Amino acid sequence: MFLVAVPILLPLLVLAPRLGAGVARPEPRSARPIQCAAVIDGDAAARLGHQTQPTTDFRGHRSLPLVVSVGSGVLFVRRQNRSATPMLDIKLFGYAPFWSSILANFLSIVGLIGFIFFISQHLQLVLGLSHWPPAW
Repeated sequence: MFLVAVPILLPLLVLAPRLGAGVARPEPRSARPIQCAAVIDGDAAARLGHQTQPTTDFRGHRSLPLVVSVGSGVLFVRRQNRSATPMLDIKLFGYAPFWSSILANFLSIVGLIGFIFFISQHLQLVLGLSHWPPAW
């Protein structure tokens, strides 16, 4: 699967210094360990919550990872709004071209996943193939 990306990655590797020449910042930003921890904590807690929640009944301690994830997300957004140089400018989500491009990207990924699921189901259920030919 890696070799599929080689025709795109090799020219990008050669052209990257020219394409990104105007993007470099004159002074590098300092590391932000609290903001990075909030993002990682929120993501890890969301993943843990999604893995444990469906397999158990609804109890407070089972929902704790999801609560921690939402809390970390809120903490991250509040810190970004107060920061003079945020990692992610939250005001961009109020800019229509920005959020519409994110929405288009999300919808295209959902469509791709749905198409892949549909094709594998079609090959297995309609054409009667085993699960190995659709995977390869």
